[in-house]
Amino acid sequence: MHKRAPSRYLRQTPPLFRLMRRFLSIFTLIFFTPFLFVFVVVVIFFVFALQVLGRRVRVEAAHICYRWWSRLVVAATLSRVRVHGRENIPTGQRYTIYANHSSFIDIPVLSGYLVPDAAYAARKSLIYSPIGFWVLAGDGVLIERKASRKELKKVLEIVDKIKSGRPFIIFPEGTRTHTDRLGKLKPGSIKIAQKARAQIVPVRIKGTLEILPRGAFWPKPGEIELSVGKPISPEKIDENQEEVLKRLENYLSVG
Repeated sequence: MHKRAPSRYLRQTPPLFRLMRRFLSIFTLIFFTPFLFVFVVVVIFFVFALQVLGRRVRVEAAHICYRWWSRLVVAATLSRVRVHGRENIPTGQRYTIYANHSSFIDIPVLSGYLVPDAAYAARKSLIYSPIGFWVLAGDGVLIERKASRKELKKVLEIVDKIKSGRPFIIFPEGTRTHTDRLGKLKPGSIKIAQKARAQIVPVRIKGTLEILPRGAFWPKPGEIELSVGKPISPEKIDENQEEVLKRLENYLSVG
């Protein structure tokens, strides 16, 4: 089996400091992980209890809780997060976040450090997982990858929510990758922004693959960088969809 190489962040860290971080990682796994689990359970009951106050209150409460849960998850990996280009996120306008996806950590990083009020479009198989709960509680949509009339309704539901002002996070590759190479982008993914007349904001995530790659259980501390690109208008999608896809591919590719 291929052995995970140390991240650039770890290679530049003194050996003693690296040993201390490894000890803290073990401490985190033993003590902090159960705390995160209890926190999730408590929040689930809290969010459902708020259901009686209406959908709007429940959704906003879910986003506040998810933001702090996300930050706790990232803190548990003993990693640092840096955000570049935050000023490129539109204010008072419809927009969607399109990001590359190579690690489970991508989701809490985006929600905890960039767009805490955004909802997710995620695969339906997550319905019985904590992630599936957060997606639904936070006004997101679970959708199958195969095309059908039922799934088309789900896509239109996402479009309606974006039109109402809810930003969405979309992973145009459709799934997590096993390497740092960008997977093939799904052409249909940009149609959501086009139909919603929303801007596409590309976000390149770098460093999460080294911290927790697909199939791994034990996270490594590292440095995460979020780079927010210039928004792409729906008019640009109307003009040339292939050019927009190419622009997204060029920006989201982790160099």
